[in-house]
Amino acid sequence: SAANRGLEACEVMMEGLQAAGRDKALSARLHEFNDWVQATLNSLTSVIDGAFFRPTVPELRGEPSGVSQSQSQSQGDTGTAKRQIGRKSGQKQNQQQS
Repeated sequence: SAANRGLEACEVMMEGLQAAGRDKALSARLHEFNDWVQATLNSLTSVIDGAFFRPTVPELRGEPSGVSQSQSQSQGDTGTAKRQIGRKSGQKQNQQQS
């Protein structure tokens, strides 16, 4: 369930923080560790949000004609959203050239 995924994500984060606390050479990799903490917190926030604050809505099996796609962006997923926007722009350009 979504709640179990949230608990597992918390456990992974806690284990990583505990390991970092024992790591004598952490200062040499501090930037990498901070990136990991930030990415893990973003992921954990998303899991918790989906598990407890978002209503479950059944997914549509297909879009009726004339319905455009909506875009959403979570806090830690800017690269995916940018790629989606880029693909849509490319599709529009291809359609205009046809």
